[in-house]
Amino acid sequence: MSECQNLGIQQGGDPLPIGSGDEITGLQGWIKEREKSSESKGRPQKVYELAVPMTKIMGYIEEEKKKEAKNQLTLVGKLREYIC
Repeated sequence: MSECQNLGIQQGGDPLPIGSGDEITGLQGWIKEREKSSESKGRPQKVYELAVPMTKIMGYIEEEKKKEAKNQLTLVGKLREYIC
């Protein structure tokens, strides 16, 4: 998928994961946004496309999830020490 228009997102098309914010905060500017004039009268449509390769986004998410898992395991270990 190279790009997606806001109309497609609103109508249940294949949306890009725009701004959940939690796991992508380290990739500022990972989506390019531009306006495309419509063929008929009305507002221009926004077109979204990835500015960062999907492999880089997935790698970033993977590293973040590994950090979270390591942190959770550390907390479980500390909890075991307190209980035992």
